[in-house]
Amino acid sequence: MTYSNWDIASNDALDRVTAYTGHVAGTAGYGSATYPSLTGVHSFLDDAYYEIGALLQSRGYAIAQTDDNVQGFLCALQAVTAAVKIELTQPAIGGRDNERYRALVEQKGRLETLIESRGLTEMGATKSSDFADHVHIGGISRSRKTSVESDTDLVKQRFRRGWGQHPGRTTGDAEADTYKETTS
Repeated sequence: MTYSNWDIASNDALDRVTAYTGHVAGTAGYGSATYPSLTGVHSFLDDAYYEIGALLQSRGYAIAQTDDNVQGFLCALQAVTAAVKIELTQPAIGGRDNERYRALVEQKGRLETLIESRGLTEMGATKSSDFADHVHIGGISRSRKTSVESDTDLVKQRFRRGWGQHPGRTTGDAEADTYKETTS
């Protein structure tokens, strides 16, 4: 069974997960006798791949990356994310917190921060879209406003600019300061 990955070398992410969770895998590595099994670890790696892919897309990056530095970074993040999931399969010993789990979550957070910042762009990551593609400054055009206001079914607004302010206070907005209710 294979898993989706950003491996530079064959089984790079799996080797990293095994290094992070060697206490679970044992000296022979993951197999059918370990918990989770090798198939389970592949599933965790797939889950991590899709989670990171969604994070990348939400920040405007392409999922497929060609730069070796970026692939290495994403492979490391995938391995840490899968290792966090593997640590969750292990029971706490003696009722204590799992310090290894906590350390892996902190490391995962630090790596994800690089995606949130411009760090990945500086490394040479391929962008699928720019931030400006996702920004929309909305509003209503004057012609649309006029057509809405001329609608005979329109319910008049109950609130207006400057409503609830002290009568002697000026807002600096001449329209708001001199607003008069009009009747039709």
